[in-house]
Amino acid sequence: MPTVVFDHPDRAAFLQGSCWYSPHIVGSYRRIAACLDALECEAGVASVVLTFADYTTDVIRFAEQVMPLMHTYEVPLR
Repeated sequence: MPTVVFDHPDRAAFLQGSCWYSPHIVGSYRRIAACLDALECEAGVASVVLTFADYTTDVIRFAEQVMPLMHTYEVPLR
């Protein structure tokens, strides 16, 4: 297991995945939200593909705990 190093005071850490280049985003909800915000604001990345170990519960947790902390997230109009 690699050592997690937070090289930014507010953002999540990236760890190399087990195959190809699939980084793992590691950190608190706040750090992960800040990291994803930075991808858009600083790098111009408009979207990302995320995978979750336990999709049925983790995607709900992401939507409830991370997305509300993101400055770049806009609630869709219905």
